[in-house]
Amino acid sequence: MSNHDLNVLGRKIAILSFITGSLIFLLYYFTSFWGLFIAGYLFIAAAVIGNSIILIALLISTFKNKEQRKSNLLTSFLMFLNIPVAIFYFWLVTVLSDTMRITFINTTNSPLTSIEITGCESKHINRLAPDESETVWIAIPHPCSIEIRYMMDGKIKNEVVEPYVCKSMGDKRDHRIGDPTNNY
Repeated sequence: MSNHDLNVLGRKIAILSFITGSLIFLLYYFTSFWGLFIAGYLFIAAAVIGNSIILIALLISTFKNKEQRKSNLLTSFLMFLNIPVAIFYFWLVTVLSDTMRITFINTTNSPLTSIEITGCESKHINRLAPDESETVWIAIPHPCSIEIRYMMDGKIKNEVVEPYVCKSMGDKRDHRIGDPTNNY
């Protein structure tokens, strides 16, 4: 393989790795589908191996072909830029796996007020009109449950949102407040 072909391949691999990793991350962010979590780890393993092979070939070519040193080093730098991006995505996935993202939906015919979310972390929603919703991010510092207490028609109501969550159980869910089909 010529030095030019190696540089073109290295740049394509770097860009493809960035786009693929970003797509997997974004899909996981919006869906919290655990299959994407696993796919991300498998992709990282494959990308590390593939990028390392090309990077080693580029570095060897840099020492053998001094005229192409600048081009080889530029391609190598482009490939190395994926490392901090991968570390950042890994950190974000770690945060997401320790966070419940719950969209609270008022399914009643009455406005709800003073909505207190307790358990893992205390949060507050002032008011939800009928059919209105609000998403709340709740950190999971340790094994805990998530409950809500709210005012409806002058009465205090209580609901269990999640009876048990622990670290690495983060998810994106809807909770239909006042829905009698809630499992808890």
